[in-house]
Amino acid sequence: MMNSIYEKNLLALQGRYPKLSAEVRETVPGPAPAVIRIWKNDPLPDILFSDRGKEYLCYDNKNPVDYCGDYIRSLDLKFAPFLTLFGFGLGYQLVTLLNDFSEVLKIRHMLIIEKDIRLFKKALEILDFSKAIMHPAIHLFVGMEPQELFVEFINYFARNPGVLEYTRNLKIIILPAVHRVEGEYYENAARSFQDAINHVFEHIGNDPYDSLIGIYHTISNLRPIIEDPGIIAFKNIFAGKPGIVIGAGPSLNKNIHLLKEARQKAVLISVDAALKPLLEAGIRPHIVTNIERRPGQDLFFRDRGNLEDTFFVFSPVVPSETYDAYKGPKIIAHRYEELMHWLNIPKGSLTGGPLVGNFAFNIAQYIGCSPIILVGQDLSFKPAGSTHVKGMVFDCLDAYQKDAIEVEGNYEDILLTTRSFEEGRKAFEVQIECYTGLCINATEGGARIRSSLLLDLRCALDTYCKTSFDPLIHLKEIWNTEKSGQKDTEGEIKRIGAVIDNSLSEMEIAIRECRKGIEIIESVLDNHAMLIGERPNPDLLNRITGASGILYGIRTGIISLPAFKIFEMVIQSSHFEIEMERNFTIDRYYNAEFATLKSFLLLKDWFAVVGQLILSTFFAVKREKNFYAR
Repeated sequence: MMNSIYEKNLLALQGRYPKLSAEVRETVPGPAPAVIRIWKNDPLPDILFSDRGKEYLCYDNKNPVDYCGDYIRSLDLKFAPFLTLFGFGLGYQLVTLLNDFSEVLKIRHMLIIEKDIRLFKKALEILDFSKAIMHPAIHLFVGMEPQELFVEFINYFARNPGVLEYTRNLKIIILPAVHRVEGEYYENAARSFQDAINHVFEHIGNDPYDSLIGIYHTISNLRPIIEDPGIIAFKNIFAGKPGIVIGAGPSLNKNIHLLKEARQKAVLISVDAALKPLLEAGIRPHIVTNIERRPGQDLFFRDRGNLEDTFFVFSPVVPSETYDAYKGPKIIAHRYEELMHWLNIPKGSLTGGPLVGNFAFNIAQYIGCSPIILVGQDLSFKPAGSTHVKGMVFDCLDAYQKDAIEVEGNYEDILLTTRSFEEGRKAFEVQIECYTGLCINATEGGARIRSSLLLDLRCALDTYCKTSFDPLIHLKEIWNTEKSGQKDTEGEIKRIGAVIDNSLSEMEIAIRECRKGIEIIESVLDNHAMLIGERPNPDLLNRITGASGILYGIRTGIISLPAFKIFEMVIQSSHFEIEMERNFTIDRYYNAEFATLKSFLLLKDWFAVVGQLILSTFFAVKREKNFYAR
């Protein structure tokens, strides 16, 4: 007999989570936990957990919903804009939260993680969750391993960046019986969640100067951006052809000789640091790439001779010295879409992780390579071993050994790695999960990269690189066509100059508005004691209330400026830090008056820090704009 509640839930699931819907349909009933009614007349069933010979009821079977309400109240939560529910159970926790607590706790975002898809399927037969399933602020993660959750959490934050402002307000609710029986799973899920948050903030960065340098270099590279072909012209040109992404890890010493025969059977894409060792071994990669904005990157390419058979895919954030040092054909690939849209030069953009190897992987994916074979991607080192392949330009062993951490190896239990290597390894795992083709890790050493197939390079070449073809012919044909096309460089420079001038004008507006915000705040605070006795000054609180609407209006106006998308790259780490602290004031100060006062003072910090960073951006852009036509 058809269960109408189940079908309604499944229909909603199909609309929002089609993959999960299919998995639920295919799931067959299994053993414990059992869903039972203690008494025949119980309106709602309970869950009977079995663990190590003992049995536990998930809820109070007299009234499971009331039990959930009493338990949540016992947690004494005051503010939960970002809430995570560990264990969906039969959904009574969710029903209680939505009916009784969503307004009180000001819940804005909710994640629900359930280990057991069979239990989740049973819950869909009991109550109507269709509205919750379709609610845009509620997100379900069902039947996933903790490592899968890491990738899914990162994707969640990418789709919902506003959630990051509430990560310090995160509240986790897990019922006692669920923690007793499945505690290890949910503790691992919590670690995956924290790792995902750390990964996202690493990607955002914490150095405004680094972002400022990227904008500065982009303007200094305007002529190459205009005149060189963009990666967009090469999209999917090697669909179905194997690609080999070559890192500069020490394991490359073992199998570098095999890459010579692979040059006519796969697209060879090298990171900057591997170029010199490859050339010395008589191997010319088809593509080499670099994304670093730091000085000294030109040493990877200087005095390498004529590189006409190797294409340099570069991000415009690299120093112009790096661009000038490379003596071969160049292809531009924006790393930040904001800069591409700002200048309106649609050359194609690639996302990526923190390392050049991550960017090389994205190049392989973008041009259609399948499978993608990783070589020399150690992302780790042995305690007494080298950090890079022999012949690499820099020797960084001592620096890399400092503050090293442990990581699981492909062929060894434990290796050492750095924080940056570890972030790159995690980024690879995210990239591979999002890649529809097969990824093979033929590094023959190094740290484990989950979701990749582990093979030695000889086996990978024999299995997946059987057909000969010449990637160089296709690359040169498209590059020559794009390069020879008519370009009005001077006209483009004039147009972009007008775009930059307009952005500079908007930055001046933002700077003035930040100063205005600070002046208003200082006038509110002027000659008013913050505290009277042990409580905030009531008169000051009234003045704050009166000024807050004006101040938030000023801030909204700054954020609404079209140029904000540009200087947001510089200010975003500071913006998130202040916003997270401001949102956290309600948790830090249970007294709403203290929270109001602290939040107001942090608003002054926002205007001061953001204003100064926009001012720095203004001077950097204006200065380089005067020289970009060189």
